[in-house]
Amino acid sequence: MIASRYLRLRSPDGGFLSGTVFRIVNVPLTFPGRPGSRNRSQPVCHLKPPSRTYATKKSKQSADLHQLTLTQIQKTWELLQKGYQPWEIALHLGRSRTDLEAALEADTELASMQKGVKTGPWSDLEDDYLIRLIQNRRILDKNSIAHQIGRKKNSVAARLSAMAKEYGTSDVVPFSEEFLDSDLGHEERAVLEQRMCRIIEGLLGQGMTRQWEDVLAAKSVQDWALALLPLVPIRVKHVLAAPRAPTAMDWGNLAWQDTTSMGVYAWILKPRYVHPLRLENFVYIGSATKYGWGLTGRRLQHRRGKEGSNFLLQSRIKGSGLSRAGPFVTLLSKEAMSPESKDVVEARYLVVFAEAIFTIWLGALTGGNSANSEERFHLRSLCPWDVYGTTYNGLCSHNPLTKDISLPFDPAQQVLKEE
Repeated sequence: MIASRYLRLRSPDGGFLSGTVFRIVNVPLTFPGRPGSRNRSQPVCHLKPPSRTYATKKSKQSADLHQLTLTQIQKTWELLQKGYQPWEIALHLGRSRTDLEAALEADTELASMQKGVKTGPWSDLEDDYLIRLIQNRRILDKNSIAHQIGRKKNSVAARLSAMAKEYGTSDVVPFSEEFLDSDLGHEERAVLEQRMCRIIEGLLGQGMTRQWEDVLAAKSVQDWALALLPLVPIRVKHVLAAPRAPTAMDWGNLAWQDTTSMGVYAWILKPRYVHPLRLENFVYIGSATKYGWGLTGRRLQHRRGKEGSNFLLQSRIKGSGLSRAGPFVTLLSKEAMSPESKDVVEARYLVVFAEAIFTIWLGALTGGNSANSEERFHLRSLCPWDVYGTTYNGLCSHNPLTKDISLPFDPAQQVLKEE
């Protein structure tokens, strides 16, 4: 005897799918000509169509759910006369936008009152809705936003810019130019030396190459600090000795030296698109150590984003939606004593070591991955300010002392190797 049973499928909300009923029947199967074959049964599913009465009743119930009450229709009429958009009316009525659009489609007279776009000042309700539309988006599609909110694209762009200025306003007073150009006080000098020595000591205890261990062992911590500080511009010194991290205005008041000298620089990058919820800048600390090319050549490489510009940095700039048009700031400059290999190498060591120090000092080192989280946490803790309270994010992927510097070609050394 063939056994059978009935099955009804449930929908995700707990109901049944359109009253559909399945009947499962075990059909005996045989495999003739195969030794040791036995009769087997395989379940076969037969679809039993739902009754017309059940389907009609379900469809009517679904349609009733989207119908507005007489009071809601009257309120919709009043709001449409005032130029409200469907999404605004839906919020006022406490109904979904789908319900309201279904009601407008069913009532042609009501739908005829709907205006194409809204003009005039933005309401608080529109601002809240705009925030909801952009909060999970990195790149904003103004055409899509304009369509959803019922405004023109130009109106959306202007409102986003206004909100960005409003949210970007800071209570922190930037350093005045008079202060930045003034001489360092005794207390500031002491703070500078103390902070630099602390960072140098912290770097010495972390992972670095054998090359760097030998180089840094040649001088004491105080001697390294005394060799580096005179190379730092006066305005940068004031910022480094300040009780808080620099703001966007402070970065803008620091100068760039267009020179072929070697040096350390900061590159301040901003988002490519206006986004009121993502206003923070990004800061990259780098070094220029190519003789005769210097800071000018390095800046040109970054602007072009081609050969010579770090691949990982390029990837982060693209992934974060940043613009390359951000300003550059000179943090330190150093001229090699001569084009001789020895002098060039000595200048390179000094500049790259300064790059490592400024990367920590200015909080530009990223959090990194879990593999070296303890080391990075220690290095980031050496920053004199709270790295989580700065108005910018770091873009530096590693400690420069974990990589050997490239040495210039020396024909004499090559001859010795060949012999």
